[in-house]
Amino acid sequence: MPPRGDRGGGERGAAASVLGGRCALSELRRGDASFTLLGGVPTTYSALLDAVRSEEGGKDGGRDGVGLGAPALRGCVSAGAAAGPGFRESFEAICRVPYLEHYGSTEAGPVTMAAPGEATASGACGRVLPGTRVRVGGGPDGRDTGEGELWVSGPGVMAGYHGRPEATAEVLRDGWFRTGDLVSIDASGELAVTGRASDLIIRGGVNIHPSKVEAVLRRLPGVADAAVAGRPHPGFGEVPVGYLVAGHGSVLDRGRILAVVPRGVSTGEAQWTVGLEATGFGFAPDRHATSVRWSDRH
Repeated sequence: MPPRGDRGGGERGAAASVLGGRCALSELRRGDASFTLLGGVPTTYSALLDAVRSEEGGKDGGRDGVGLGAPALRGCVSAGAAAGPGFRESFEAICRVPYLEHYGSTEAGPVTMAAPGEATASGACGRVLPGTRVRVGGGPDGRDTGEGELWVSGPGVMAGYHGRPEATAEVLRDGWFRTGDLVSIDASGELAVTGRASDLIIRGGVNIHPSKVEAVLRRLPGVADAAVAGRPHPGFGEVPVGYLVAGHGSVLDRGRILAVVPRGVSTGEAQWTVGLEATGFGFAPDRHATSVRWSDRH
């Protein structure tokens, strides 16, 4: 597969500098600021949330309860990755600005958007934009609802990869673009991304979605974030491998991890690597990371 586009739907821009959370707040709060929409990835908004929380000793809403305090800001558009469970609710309550998750790719353009004030389910990224059609699992023969690989057709879909006809043929079928993303679409039309088709872990014939395992890991005490990937296994074909980021000042309890995870995740063997850093676009391994794993359990 050719390199996938960003989940933001081809949003492009240039920044003169990279600002920390507090510096970004100062820019947003300038008296002459006319920003109406802010674009970013979950890590961007996590930094802003932490900056607001740190004001006035961590009071909800930060300084004087103004949240981000940007006078003209109507919404924060998030793309690139799904936010963690409960993040949107925390961000909106403390930063006082709608958090709008949306989905798209470089090849397909913007596909979904949550409208300000529109109620969306946790983990959903809005409904399909006008003029765009989607299917789950198979272009014109796919389903309007359900779970599977997302296919997209519409004015934003690319003509093809330049000079790469074979790569184009892999992802374009009769005007439908195979995103490679696994999604669920409910009866109301809301779309939620559940993972990547290429990331799906097949353990002994059982499909395991990394995102679902990550959700369990993030609920563990002391875990700030988690990522899961597959690893070859002689008996099961492959098994999940979990990468955990310890919360600030937290020490991960190996015994508690081993006790809790088997009850919440039907995995056999797993490996926890402690010391990963979350970047704006994913996880970067710490050179001094340590790992601990448990053997297969039935």
